[in-house]
Amino acid sequence: MAHTQQKDNIRRFLGYGVADPDAAIACAADRATFWAVGDLGRDQKRVITVPVPLCINGLARPHALSATLAWFTPILPGRQIYRSIRLVVCEPGDELGALRIEGSRRQPDQNQSKRGTVYSRRWEGDAAPTISAEHTIDLEVQREPDQGMTIDEGVPFGLAVTFSMPGVVEIYEQSRAPIAPRLPVSAR
Repeated sequence: MAHTQQKDNIRRFLGYGVADPDAAIACAADRATFWAVGDLGRDQKRVITVPVPLCINGLARPHALSATLAWFTPILPGRQIYRSIRLVVCEPGDELGALRIEGSRRQPDQNQSKRGTVYSRRWEGDAAPTISAEHTIDLEVQREPDQGMTIDEGVPFGLAVTFSMPGVVEIYEQSRAPIAPRLPVSAR
């Protein structure tokens, strides 16, 4: 049995790992999570821009970027592949080079990740990133061609993107600053 089939069988029964609810809910200064929601029509894609905190520039420490995408799909009863719509997060490509990260070896391969209605990718590294003050990374959420019958209606999705570098406590505040709503100043 090939190692990919063996990993596939293990994940079929055990899932992708143990959930850590405290890590999902807790706010940590060395981690920032961004949320995006939307709707994708047939053959559409949406770009989600995530700010990268400047405090990581030049630090040769372990750091990671992870993206988890979930969506509601119409089902096709009576088929082994029950979902009719598939969404994916496209590999950011060149932007990963500046952050000095690459796909984690501990995650399922791209084919295994595409089988359900939750799609996760994780990129990690420990070399020093080289970024500028206004650096962002664009993650593209894409609707793949429909499987089976064509569905014209939009599919609602949610995307969670987390950037972390353990021990660098400025990450949360520096990530929050560019996206924080500006309060209007009233004149007296």
